[in-house]
Amino acid sequence: MVTAANRGKYAEGKVKAELKKLETANCTHWRCPDAHAGSFITAPADFLILQNGRLRLLEVKQVEHGERLPYGNFSSEQVNRMHMWHHAGADTWVLVYHVPHKSWRLIPADWFRNRPLKTVTDKSIGSWVLTEFPLMTLTEAFTGMKQ
Repeated sequence: MVTAANRGKYAEGKVKAELKKLETANCTHWRCPDAHAGSFITAPADFLILQNGRLRLLEVKQVEHGERLPYGNFSSEQVNRMHMWHHAGADTWVLVYHVPHKSWRLIPADWFRNRPLKTVTDKSIGSWVLTEFPLMTLTEAFTGMKQ
């Protein structure tokens, strides 16, 4: 059963295991503490990855939907934080795990800056349709981040 406390933990665990495999290939990573870990400081992403001199921020999302990511799952504040890191030179990525497909989509974080649906009070509503990004394995996603 997925609860608010464990939502996304499966996907994050799989990513962490994949990063452990890469540690011998000029790669190191840090899992940023989040509110579930007791941190009161907002993290720029779920993982900071340094490989061959390239800094990458990776945000991991897990959804029960096969093609969409609700706006509420990735706040505009978090998107903007990743955008600042991107403009400072970091590669910024979002890795979405789709439970129904048991597959991933790798998406540049800046792609999420557009939220076309809003209420009259300017609150974002709706979701992004991710079908322009192919489904892939986790290994393929990590290969895609190197490009």
